[in-house]
Parts: sequence; C-alpha cells; structure tokens
Amino acid sequence: MELAASPVRATGSRALWLGFAGIVAAININAGLIIGSVQADGVLVAASNLFGLNAVLLFALYGLWTIGHEGARDPDAPGLSRGDMGVVALALALSLVPWNVLALPALLLLALWSLRVGTAGSAEWRAGVIMLALAGSIITARLLLNSVGDTVVILDAHFVGWLAGVPVRDNIVDFQGFEGRSFIIGPACSSVHNMSQAVLLWATVTQLLRLRIDRPLVLFGLLAMAGVFMVNALRLTAIAWYPEHFDEIHVGTIASLFGLASLIVAALIVATGALHAHRRQA
Repeated sequence: MELAASPVRATGSRALWLGFAGIVAAININAGLIIGSVQADGVLVAASNLFGLNAVLLFALYGLWTIGHEGARDPDAPGLSRGDMGVVALALALSLVPWNVLALPALLLLALWSLRVGTAGSAEWRAGVIMLALAGSIITARLLLNSVGDTVVILDAHFVGWLAGVPVRDNIVDFQGFEGRSFIIGPACSSVHNMSQAVLLWATVTQLLRLRIDRPLVLFGLLAMAGVFMVNALRLTAIAWYPEHFDEIHVGTIASLFGLASLIVAALIVATGALHAHRRQA
C-alpha cells in the first residue's frame, strides 16, 4: 500500500505537523536533561541555563518551527495525507511514552519520511534535513561513542599529545612538567560532540535560508567541523599545559569560554559559507 500517495487529506500543513512531531521527539530525547536541570536548580535558574540544552539544539528546534509555519502559510502547500497522519501519530506515540529512547527512532522516522514525501527545497524536505541532522547528532554523540568510542578518544588523545608535545598512551595524556601525572580523555571530552553540533548548525542555517546544498556549501560545513575540533583540541592542550587549572579548564569558567568560542567559530564559518552560497545561487 502506498501511503504517501493517498488522496485523503487532513486539515493542516504537512510540514507544520511533521515539524511539530519532530520538535516533540527531540525534546523528549532530552527529557532527562531538562527534568534534571529543573530538579537541581529550579525552574527559573534552569530556564536561564536553557534547561541543560545547548544553543544549537534550540536553534534547530526554532528552525523546524519556522519552516513548518512557512508551509502553513503557503496556500499551495500539501496537507496531511493518510500516510502523513500515520507517521505523525506513530512518532508522537513513540515520543510520549515514558521511555525516551523510543523518541530517537521516532525522530529518524520523521526525518526520512519528510525527505521522501517532500521535493528538494520544499518545506517538508527542508524540515527533513534538519531532523536528520538532529537525529545524526544524537546517534553520533551517544551510539557511535558507545560503540567505537575507544578508538575515537585515542585519536583525540594522540592529536592533543602532538599539539601539547607530551607523551600519550592510548587515551591517557601526560601533564607537561608533572612527571608521572596524566589525565584521561573520555567520550564526554571527545571532539565528536562539537563536530556533530557544527553539522546541526550548518543544516539549520542552510535550510532556513533555502540554500541549495552544493560542493562549496558542503566544504564550509566541513570547515565548521574542523574549526570546533581545533577549539576542543586546544582546550585539552591547555589542560596538559596548565594542570594546576585542571578543574577550571575541564568544567569551570574557562571550559565555558572554550564552549562559547567553539559556538562562535562554527557560527562564523557557517555564516560565511551561507553568505557565499547566497551570492552564488542568487
């Protein structure tokens, strides 16, 4: 049975409903962070800290909301077909059960369905790109690091050791000037997290601006990934060079500044690529 081709339609924009379901799924995936932030700090403080969520994720959710409403305002935009209703209902059901691991396949389902039913440049297709990047960032950060994380952090450690000029054993990096003392680079410190967020930022910006994905634009996405990789590598190098400030560089104020620098670097590279693409594709 070809669900997408069903002529029966429901009131409402297809892009709006698919995007809304994607937002629900993405929020439920991070429900643990949100609830933990509120329990630890209270609603007001948690809200000021974005409920433990990063700014790129929230920007991606804004992108889904905006693109969905663009589709709703388009009089020629397709409404919900029977197939769309089935996918949205299934995704919402998976997202709202009290086991948030099911929200990830729901988000991936929505992404693939949106790309299937939408045409390149349509609101559905653009929302699908963002949802695919959202799902990809989560899969990379959680599943990939859990499966091949040892290899990834070993590569991180050896690059940091080369930058810092200190000995490395697997994922253990020696402190400079502190013979016999070292620190471990774990999955939570891997550059993979920042690189997946750079991809998400790139996907959201390009789709909000209706840019056609071509080779130069992809190159800028890769440059953004390389940029945030270097910022994280410099943070880890600083830990190796200044062990007396380990806590501040690892999780304190300096770590926050490195996090801000990573976001700024990614945003500048993505913005430059978007501006270049806008001029080229106009």
